[in-house]
Amino acid sequence: YRHAIDTIVSEPDDGIYDAMNKGIERSRGDYLWFLNAGDSPGDPRVLEAFLNTALRPDYLFGDTRLVWSDGSTSKIAQAPAELDQRSMESGMIVSHQSFLPRRSLAPLYDRKYSYIADQKWIVDILRRSQHGLRCPTPVSNYLLGGLSHRRFGKFVVEKIHYSFAELRFWRALRITAIDLVNAARFYLRAAVSRR
Repeated sequence: YRHAIDTIVSEPDDGIYDAMNKGIERSRGDYLWFLNAGDSPGDPRVLEAFLNTALRPDYLFGDTRLVWSDGSTSKIAQAPAELDQRSMESGMIVSHQSFLPRRSLAPLYDRKYSYIADQKWIVDILRRSQHGLRCPTPVSNYLLGGLSHRRFGKFVVEKIHYSFAELRFWRALRITAIDLVNAARFYLRAAVSRR
């Protein structure tokens, strides 16, 4: 893909969000698209369909194909028909790999968060946005087994901290109750699968 890449930077960083911030700072295009190691475009026609539309939305989003390391599909994580700040505050209903915002609307990732900075980043962009475009095909293939999956307990604790730091108390309390139920289900499934 060297013919399609303008710049390659290989240098030390302070984690994934620091590296992604470097990408934002160096980018020159109209839109941003972050695919991490192991991730890939979900359908080769995604960008073609996006670029051929007369619309120039504030962001493009869509489904995410969850894949195992052998390339097999676990499932398709379906994005909602419409995406808004409030629904995104509740949880990662769209992965950052399947969310392409206008560069002019994208802040840097908040590096005080180690696990949920991508969720906060999308929420911050949605606060600044007026309209998005939902892609009819999966936008990305997301490789399972990443950091938030391997360290789910720390992810949940950070999500609770984020909710109470960024949202109104009663909304944060409601979201936290849902997060705790989901965490209990996650650990219960893990315990059952080990038997």
